[in-house]
Amino acid sequence: MKTYQPPHQQDMHSLNVKDVFRKIFRYWYYFLITAGICGVFAVVYLKFTVPVYLMSTSLLVQDEDGISGTEMIMQDIYPQAGNKNLENEIGLIQSHTIINETLKSLDFEVSYFKKEFFGNRELYHSAPFWLTVDTTTYQLRGVPMRIQPLTQKQYKVQVDAVEHEQVCDFGEACQSEFFSFKAYKGFKKLPDENDVYSIVINDLTKITDAYRKNLVIKRLGSESTLLELSVFGSLPKKEINFLNKLSEVYTKRNLQEKNQTASLTIDFINSQLSDVSDSLKGAENQLESFKTQENVMDISLTAANASTKLSSLETDQADLNIKLKYYNYLLKYLQDSTDINSVVAPSSVGIADPLLNELIIELKRLHKERVAINYTRTAKSNELELLNLQIANARSTIIENVTNIIESTRIALQEVNNRLAEVRRVVEKLPENEKDLMRIQRKFNLSDNLYNFLLQKRAEAGIAKASNLPDHKMVDQARIVGGEPVSPRKSLVYILAAVLTLILPTLFILVKTSLTDTITDLEQIEKLTSIPIAGKIVHVKSGNTISNVPNSILAESFRTLRVNLQYFSLSGEPKVIGVTSTVSGEGKTFCAYNLASILALAKKKVILLETDLRKPRLIHHNKKLSYRYGLSNYLVGRMDWKELVQPTYIEDLQMISSGPIPPNPVELLESGNLKKLIYELRQYYDFVVIDTPPTGLVTDYVTIMNNVDVTLYVVRLDYSKTYFLTNLDKDFHQGKYKNFSLVINDVKKHNSYGYGYAYGYGHYYNQNGKSKKSDKYQKLNS
Repeated sequence: MKTYQPPHQQDMHSLNVKDVFRKIFRYWYYFLITAGICGVFAVVYLKFTVPVYLMSTSLLVQDEDGISGTEMIMQDIYPQAGNKNLENEIGLIQSHTIINETLKSLDFEVSYFKKEFFGNRELYHSAPFWLTVDTTTYQLRGVPMRIQPLTQKQYKVQVDAVEHEQVCDFGEACQSEFFSFKAYKGFKKLPDENDVYSIVINDLTKITDAYRKNLVIKRLGSESTLLELSVFGSLPKKEINFLNKLSEVYTKRNLQEKNQTASLTIDFINSQLSDVSDSLKGAENQLESFKTQENVMDISLTAANASTKLSSLETDQADLNIKLKYYNYLLKYLQDSTDINSVVAPSSVGIADPLLNELIIELKRLHKERVAINYTRTAKSNELELLNLQIANARSTIIENVTNIIESTRIALQEVNNRLAEVRRVVEKLPENEKDLMRIQRKFNLSDNLYNFLLQKRAEAGIAKASNLPDHKMVDQARIVGGEPVSPRKSLVYILAAVLTLILPTLFILVKTSLTDTITDLEQIEKLTSIPIAGKIVHVKSGNTISNVPNSILAESFRTLRVNLQYFSLSGEPKVIGVTSTVSGEGKTFCAYNLASILALAKKKVILLETDLRKPRLIHHNKKLSYRYGLSNYLVGRMDWKELVQPTYIEDLQMISSGPIPPNPVELLESGNLKKLIYELRQYYDFVVIDTPPTGLVTDYVTIMNNVDVTLYVVRLDYSKTYFLTNLDKDFHQGKYKNFSLVINDVKKHNSYGYGYAYGYGHYYNQNGKSKKSDKYQKLNS
């Protein structure tokens, strides 16, 4: 047996772009609805979403490769100045210490809010009051507190979290076990009682962590020492103040570190000057008193030479003693203290030891690098462990170097002391007056030279401190990048709404059409079956028939069907026409009534026979039709068919209703009486149109089919199922039906692409002859 293959099977499974677009355009109103919904959502979103801005500033950081000429001079006094590592400086800027110090300098401890329709909106310098918090007492932090001004003098505080309520005076301390602050009014007119304000006393540690996460620092170019500092926020003025203050705190901190070295140097020199000043004053008074009492104004040449040598050696001795004091100070400092940043550099006290200077500079650099790493990495990082090892090695090297220097200094001091002893023996042989004068003069000269030396060093350190400038500077004041919010972006939101307007309905339509099993258009019918199509009936309003609008496009549809019927019968124009469908609701009764009407309007004698004995519907088209008697009465042999004929609104059209519903419709239809009736009606009328039962639910039509000349099978678009046609096509090709054709009912514009709206008519003409658009009809055919 030959296997049945549905027509155009290959086309049914191939992608037809034209079909896809037709299905999409068919539901154009989905796009209109989606556009309205997305547009409303976009407007509401933009109106009520808090905008987020990007604020940015530029900071110039002087790194170790960019030391200016002035800074090179400064390094003669304290050479650690100017050596910076850019990555470490980034870590310092992002450190908890710097940001916390910045926030303490700003009024960020208290946040102010105003209740609005979609939540609370934060206020900055625009609230009708402001607070000063008592930092010495306990504060309930991170909890909203409602503040409602009551009068020009009083306000109410409500804390829902702890069920506390209190009335306080503006400008006076407001204290409780949960808070302590003073509120000051910033309004002249009392705020509206419907305006709800609240405050939150922040935990500085938490907001410091929040700003550390929000702060973004990036280097502007691989060779540049310019840094860009950026933060995101909904209050531009607040974030701009933060960036400006952060830059200010960072540059001031750098200047303080540079000044600290000069201050330490000056303090050390002052401590030495205090002792030398006392010795100088004593030597000066003693020399003046001796010259007055002994009347000795000068010494001999021998004494002068001896005095010169003695003064030179004693100066060397004093210089070595100062150096020895410094070395001992440095050794003790390195052994006892971990803060290497506070150590006095050798060059600050006139010690020219390049190696020692370099070792101390390197140790300070390693310490600063460790501090920066501590801000950005965990204590267990391998890099930090390596850095700690380098610091320990550098410290050991300096201690060893200083120990050796102390030993060599002591040897040099012993040598000077030996030479001093020899000169003093020469001096002992001089006359008593000259010897005393030389001793006093020598002591004065020594104190004077040492005092002048220390004054010079202190002056140099003071000049260095006074001329100090920070290594870093803010290039640009903080500003809003782009001058508009980065979120939400209006253009992006509207573009997204437009994209969703296109995508969502398209996806919905494609899914809907791919999942539906309903016949939607004429081309689909051509793919599902090769059964010939006798006519296409256009979509009209519910209840409209040819009898109501005889000059309409509906009438033209049935006229075309009438003309086409002569090609579907082997014996010329068929006289007996059966109209059926798969299920009820597809419009078979509608088509049968209107086909009979169009035949009658052509001056043909027509009778419409209703054979659906289970669910008759012909009365919907002829309200005067009676079911008290009808076909069922004839089939049981109780009445003659001529007694059953009923008139209609159309002169040449008559009807026989189904009559009372019988309990055994199949047996009645299978009796010979129906065949006899059709035969007699064929002799008496030009056309017999039979409204039959649907074929998909009952087998009644099978008994009727052999008595008709042609069968019209009604398929309703957007209603009939695809498997109706596939099953029908299978039965048709297996020879179960003869003289069989389709009538496509309820054809709309979107069902008939390529067909010129059913069959070429774009307008219809009503009874008055006026042209009207056919798409005014909106409801489905019944």
